[in-house]
Amino acid sequence: MTMMQNKGLGVSYYKAWKGKQLALNHLRGDPEESYRTLPAYLFVVKQVNKDTITHLESDSSGRFKYMFLAYGVCISGFRRMRKVIAIDGTFLKGKYRCVLLLATAQDGDLHQYPIAWAVVDSENEMSWTWFLQKLHELIPDDPDLVIISDRHAAIISSVAVVYKHSHHLHCTWHLSQNIGTHCGKKGGGVELFMQTAYACKISDFNMLYEKLKNQYPSVATYLEKSSSPNKWSRTFCRGNRYDIMTTNGAESINSRLSEERELPIIALLNAIQNMVSVWFNKHRTAAELASCRTKLTPSIELILRTRFTQSQCLKLCSPYYLVHMWRQAYSGTIYPVPHSRDWKIPDYISNLEMLPPNFKPKRGRPNKRRRPSIGEFGRQRKKKCSLCNDVGHYKTKCTRKTT
Repeated sequence: MTMMQNKGLGVSYYKAWKGKQLALNHLRGDPEESYRTLPAYLFVVKQVNKDTITHLESDSSGRFKYMFLAYGVCISGFRRMRKVIAIDGTFLKGKYRCVLLLATAQDGDLHQYPIAWAVVDSENEMSWTWFLQKLHELIPDDPDLVIISDRHAAIISSVAVVYKHSHHLHCTWHLSQNIGTHCGKKGGGVELFMQTAYACKISDFNMLYEKLKNQYPSVATYLEKSSSPNKWSRTFCRGNRYDIMTTNGAESINSRLSEERELPIIALLNAIQNMVSVWFNKHRTAAELASCRTKLTPSIELILRTRFTQSQCLKLCSPYYLVHMWRQAYSGTIYPVPHSRDWKIPDYISNLEMLPPNFKPKRGRPNKRRRPSIGEFGRQRKKKCSLCNDVGHYKTKCTRKTT
């Protein structure tokens, strides 16, 4: 329509769409060429960033299957973090609809700290197991380690296989969304469940849980069938999850990359690298300024100083909240990948052929909205029959069909 008004030319929808794709490929890079260049790109990333770990796997026909990336500074920085990891996945919006997986932690000042990324051809038990096995090489299995995720069946199975001694806990926010379907968003059951989950004392938990069972028996029944209290409550938690009750940290990072998820894979990795680099520079500056004023990270100091003196704070506070630990976590630098004309790639890398993943696009416009996780429900449309106007079925299963 715009072409007809401005230029007097008639263009079909397909031709306009094809022209847009060619223009985007010119700006962002060709998706097929991006996969072919991926082995060389990962080789250069390891060259310019010390101790960075990358893995790349293809299937028997040479097509892309899995890619793993963890920057060296993120790996070393996690040693100064509380041993709680949130994992989550989100779909990519480009030509090849892969899935982006992420493992993240939380620093001493309650900010998100990305650890590792992966791009896989699809989200299933095999891909999650592969990702966690590569993560296991960086972060060994430990009884003090806590992993938080939604209740995706593939994640539950994979964590049980790879991290046998760690504690796998459930995201309370995803559970609360499911509870909302049992008692309604305005019924108060969600708020009461969250209060129960965050309770620190056994007496408080018992009182709130009893209240939940009395007021919303269907919610209590659902919780008993779907998850045990040691998976979602602070009181009976096996392992120390601190105050990290949800996977919102990982989901917020994925949300930050909402537009970048439309890019080809190398452009996406460059966007991730730039985001993490800016993140490190910003927090490193804040940590250096904080070290001149106090020995505790700002958020924890603000909380503790309301009740304790500075000397009491240092005795009661975990070392994870000290400024020198905070500074060490962000002491490294992530260096950008130079232009491809400056790459020096050995023959055994340049000879590797990486084809795009097998993907058959569905008919119609691709979906670019977020997929609900297991246990998360949006607004559901009710079935309504167009013949009898009753709710609960469509006309194909209507028992009152007219002849």
